[in-house]
Amino acid sequence: MVFAPHDTTQHRLTIEHQGEVAEVCYFGTSFTQKTPPHATDVVRLEPGSWLRIVGNRRTALDDTWAYEKFVFNFVHLRHKDPDALVGSQPPVACLDHQIELW
Repeated sequence: MVFAPHDTTQHRLTIEHQGEVAEVCYFGTSFTQKTPPHATDVVRLEPGSWLRIVGNRRTALDDTWAYEKFVFNFVHLRHKDPDALVGSQPPVACLDHQIELW
């Protein structure tokens, strides 16, 4: 799997395949730390399983704040199937990294 450079820099996550298993490493969304020493979460996905990561952040702009909320859904499939996530079991994990912003 390949991510756009902007996504991997801003959200810092990787997916590596180890045989039949996909390992998702999530490094958080910190702007200050460019290369974290270790992943905040590592989840192994068997074929047919999926993972959801939810997070948010607030950043200062010139005279206001910008708020961003993001949701990543990762599904590990053997074959392309557009309906696989909708008709599947609950996620293997739901990682909620939302923080109190105010």
